[in-house]
Amino acid sequence: MRRLILGLLAGLLLGGGAAGALWWRERAAAAALRVELTQRDTDLAAARDEIASLAGEAANLAEELEKLRLPPLAGEAKTLPVDPKHVIPPPPEAPRMSFREAQERLQRLGFYKGPLDGIPDRGTADAIAAFQRSKKLEPSAILTPETIEALRGR
Repeated sequence: MRRLILGLLAGLLLGGGAAGALWWRERAAAAALRVELTQRDTDLAAARDEIASLAGEAANLAEELEKLRLPPLAGEAKTLPVDPKHVIPPPPEAPRMSFREAQERLQRLGFYKGPLDGIPDRGTADAIAAFQRSKKLEPSAILTPETIEALRGR
């Protein structure tokens, strides 16, 4: 920038007039453009170097991964016999109930006053908790197997 100003002044003082000033301005703009292009070339070279470095690292990692691969099993996998006395039987089927059915039963019992839409909203949870308290169950507001059995009257 300093060169530009000095060039402009020199052009005007030395009698170059407007044409001399224009010549110096164009020369300064060309110099600024050369600096910018040099910086871009430097940035591109750095980016190229970084890409080459990453490609080399990727190749090394691929080689290491290949070394870690296990060979395929020869033949079929063997299963061990299971002693029946060590097998834990699955738990009996827990009772299930849809939220709509729970809402209907809670409404019939006077605990639920909302819509029978099967959506477990705050009103449904409050009704379940109130019912659980009335039956001396843990008021969790969750349809536990005990709550379902109590709603079904068992």
